[in-house]
Amino acid sequence: MKIETFSRKLFNYYNDTQIKLAENQESLSDFIGLPFSLESFKKQIDLKKDNFSSDSRKLLKTHFEHQYNGIEISSSIETNIKLLENKNSFTITTGQQLTLFGGPAFFFYKIIHCISITQKLKELYPEFHFIPVFWLASEDHDKTEISETTIFNQNFCWENDFNGATGEFALDENFNVIKNSISEFFSKSENKEIKDHISAFEGKTLSEGFIRFLTSLFKDYGLLVLDANSKILKNQLIPLFKNEINEFSTHKNVSETDLLLIQRGFEPQAKIQPINFFKLSENRRSKIQYKDNKFFISDIEISKEKLLLDIGDNPETFSPNVFLRPLFQELILPNIAYIGGPGELSYWMQLKNNFIHYSIPYPILINRISIYYIDSTTEKKRNNFNFSFVDFINNTFDELKKTYIQSTQDFTNLNWESVDNHITSALLESREIFQKNTPEIESFLESEWKNLEKITERLKVKVQKQISTKHDIEIKQIEQIRNKLVPNTIPQERYFHFFTFCPDGSLNLMRELIQEIDPFSSEILVVTHE
Repeated sequence: MKIETFSRKLFNYYNDTQIKLAENQESLSDFIGLPFSLESFKKQIDLKKDNFSSDSRKLLKTHFEHQYNGIEISSSIETNIKLLENKNSFTITTGQQLTLFGGPAFFFYKIIHCISITQKLKELYPEFHFIPVFWLASEDHDKTEISETTIFNQNFCWENDFNGATGEFALDENFNVIKNSISEFFSKSENKEIKDHISAFEGKTLSEGFIRFLTSLFKDYGLLVLDANSKILKNQLIPLFKNEINEFSTHKNVSETDLLLIQRGFEPQAKIQPINFFKLSENRRSKIQYKDNKFFISDIEISKEKLLLDIGDNPETFSPNVFLRPLFQELILPNIAYIGGPGELSYWMQLKNNFIHYSIPYPILINRISIYYIDSTTEKKRNNFNFSFVDFINNTFDELKKTYIQSTQDFTNLNWESVDNHITSALLESREIFQKNTPEIESFLESEWKNLEKITERLKVKVQKQISTKHDIEIKQIEQIRNKLVPNTIPQERYFHFFTFCPDGSLNLMRELIQEIDPFSSEILVVTHE
């Protein structure tokens, strides 16, 4: 496996904010905590150590023991659950919506990055324990985003009638049909590893299936999968929920930060609401709104007193939104860093004042690794051309095709400039004749000359098409390379499932990446299978 690295600045799909979050966090010090660097981790450990109680550690350990009850776990997971009570244990967290079997590939890259960095930190700080945690976004309600995945160019879509928190979706017959179809891809492989992991995705709900699936995949690395939708954990959110109703603190704090962001030329990623949590009920995740000094749930008015009472008695029936979820995460975990995608980290820039308000340490932000995987066949094709890797990413197929054709000897032998010069010279001579002899019909000359120019252009296109036909094989290869890297104009990691890159049925690629990547690098990785 060969790994090349490229700065994100070279790619045209990152904005300035995303590049700074990945490569220059020092310039964002007003909006985030300690910048992502090796030196910052020890400072963050000291900061978190003084702000995370032994009682919180015990609660977290109790939650995991209950969550994993009935699930076969590894000794590594069992050890990490026990280590949560140790004051020298800290977590590195990443998370994602419950996408179909963990697709697309960046879902896996987040976890690979998370595991890799905990291993490297343990080497650097052996006196501490670092535990990788995957935050299961089981309360999200965007069913469209989680219902599709693409493996080996075949798209799968889970059709269902469920609504509400996606973690509560039942694993129905349609889901099992997709499960069997994906498993069938690997049925003829000598290595049954991936097939076995797919089989592990079972249970009553999507959350339960995901916990079993990810536990099967990453059990040897001690990954703890956290479904925080539980009363034991949400009890700790009661003061924050009540503050939302009584003081609107999150709205005030984020609104102030948004103004500062705009003044500095940044566009706030998410829109702040007066109330920043939802009400969970069967098949629904309803907004809690505040209008005209009144509170509403799904447009039904509810008294402030009743709402506060419900929060105190049933905190598990409420769900934090994008602004409160990060605080919930840092409140219940001995966490020192969060790994997220470019857009995801952008909204964290709106949160610093709120962390300060609630006296919760703001974590180090880590831009997840981004990987382009190139198989050996595609690499051989790529070596046939003078295009750089960045050229393939930043240019459309039509642009690449045009550039290639214009670089061929057939094309360079065409002297269109000479032809154009002759035509221009003939026009000037003709115009002079008309002006001297028949000036009254000079407009006729101009009209006919435009027709001649159109004919000439059509001839040029015809010749170029003929040249393209002569290089049909090469052009087809360019298209194939481009479609591997940017399928349907979407970056590879956001389109293909990770299993697409594991046609032999094994997860050797995953293990190699965990071992080989530099988790402290912020550059784009191009991984070539040799």
